[in-house]
Amino acid sequence: MDEAKIKEVMVKGSTEAFMDMMDFAPVGVIDLIKKYAVELPLESTPKIEYLKQKTGFDLVKALANIKAEKEEDEAEGKINPAKQGRRVAIPTEEEVPAGRRTTPKYNVVKRDEE
Repeated sequence: MDEAKIKEVMVKGSTEAFMDMMDFAPVGVIDLIKKYAVELPLESTPKIEYLKQKTGFDLVKALANIKAEKEEDEAEGKINPAKQGRRVAIPTEEEVPAGRRTTPKYNVVKRDEE
């Protein structure tokens, strides 16, 4: 089962199709179902209840926690680091000096010849 099919069953599929998918899916697919349940989000109450019964994952609490975290970040003025950009400017090629920046230090070892 591919990711597009999983999303389709979660959003458009019947409750029975979702239950079958949960019952016969390997662990990796169940992890994807949890991930997509938060991202989409999953809106069918019977599907949400079956997901909690089968995996113990409470989608309602997860969505409430995400919403509270976003509200808290907005109130504190925090910015997502991924959206903020770099704190340090990367120098362009014109700004970087050409050639070596340091002189190498070599230790010359002389052997005593017998």
